[in-house]
Amino acid sequence: MIVTGRNPDNAEPARRELDGRAHVLLSDVSKPEDIDAQAAYAAEHFGQIDFVHFNAGIAILEPFTAVTEQTYDLTFDVNTKGAFFTVQRLAPLVSDGGSIVFTSSVADDAARRA
Repeated sequence: MIVTGRNPDNAEPARRELDGRAHVLLSDVSKPEDIDAQAAYAAEHFGQIDFVHFNAGIAILEPFTAVTEQTYDLTFDVNTKGAFFTVQRLAPLVSDGGSIVFTSSVADDAARRA
């Protein structure tokens, strides 16, 4: 199993908790080079994979008139480009009968701010 995340403050506790039961990689889906590195790592360590669960998303909650090109690009890069290219790179590794699942929600993030 490979678990990824872009925040080292979250990845390191996950690495400790999983204690060798999973490979934990720093990977930012908004960066094509990170996606390529993740796919190369999966190919090198596993060859084929049975399941891809894409669960990344970002929401920058601001008024319509306050949206900047920077926040728009980041949202698109994570939620759309990141999802597409991650699965594009990993799909060739998925074994026959394997699955690809997408989930994304900012509900947890909103709950922490409330």
